[in-house]
Amino acid sequence: MKKRRRDYPQEIKDLLKYKNDIRLVEDDEWEEFEDLYTRAVNSVVIPIDLTPRGITRINAEVDQIYSLARFDQAYAKRMLDKYKGRLANAHKQAKLGFKRTPGSTIEDRDALVTMYLETSPLKGDSEPLYVLVERWQDRQLFMSAVIDTLTRKSDRMITGNGALKLDAQGRGNGGDFGDD
Repeated sequence: MKKRRRDYPQEIKDLLKYKNDIRLVEDDEWEEFEDLYTRAVNSVVIPIDLTPRGITRINAEVDQIYSLARFDQAYAKRMLDKYKGRLANAHKQAKLGFKRTPGSTIEDRDALVTMYLETSPLKGDSEPLYVLVERWQDRQLFMSAVIDTLTRKSDRMITGNGALKLDAQGRGNGGDFGDD
């Protein structure tokens, strides 16, 4: 039996060829990374007149993108949680350090702590924690949008598949779709 090769749209092939997962994407590569996902997701089009073959093809396309996106979203969330936790701890430690500043109010100390953490990388980091938290918030938000969009496309297909079944039953086919 001859094995059928899936022929994905070029946008999905481009995403699949990209070598970096989200953890390895540098800031100067982020826009390209976003564009690859955006083009791949937008290449999945749910037609009004779904056929059984179309459902199978579109399911495969959604699955390819969703599998990558789900891992990237998990990585982004993990990095965000890591840096948020480190920022909270650093905030507490810095607040204790600035507490010894003579003549400063609570507001003064809070401002000093924020300014310090916004501008100073901590040991082991190449950038300040505020920058790292913001980066991973943006990335996690983007990946959530990708997942949400793919889920909505999948939901539309489920609805279309249900309509196909109802149509087939109404014609007396009993749900036998045949092969379009």
